[in-house]
Amino acid sequence: MSLRAKKRIRLFEGLALFAGGISSSIRYSAADISTLLRLENREVHIEFIDRVSDMLENGGSLRDSWSRAVSEISAYSGITAEDRDIIIQFGSKLGATDVIGQTEHCDYFRQKFLLRAEKLEKEYDSKAKLYRSLGFFSGLSAAVVLI
Repeated sequence: MSLRAKKRIRLFEGLALFAGGISSSIRYSAADISTLLRLENREVHIEFIDRVSDMLENGGSLRDSWSRAVSEISAYSGITAEDRDIIIQFGSKLGATDVIGQTEHCDYFRQKFLLRAEKLEKEYDSKAKLYRSLGFFSGLSAAVVLI
């Protein structure tokens, strides 16, 4: 439970960093989106984005490549269907509008990813406290039964 929860939190924190970086790159660079994806991912190292870049280099469209790469994220990472939908929504508009539209889209999703990471962090903290309390009281009740 805790490893998967931490992976989800790190994923959304990384996506927030990625969205902020890609927004700046789109605003100030004339490079194509596949180049920007690869360059920005060097900073945050999100595995599925490397897969997107590879598919783009092999002639895939950004929207299809993004969707396929997100759907191939391992179930062991702990992401939910809702998580996948949010990530797919982000990739669906990259490279599809003008510079202003793309940067606003990236900035919107940066905030959305940060909020998601914060929400997951709070859930993790509350569940961790609950599990510690349950462990303590289970041990206490076992001691009382044995005495």
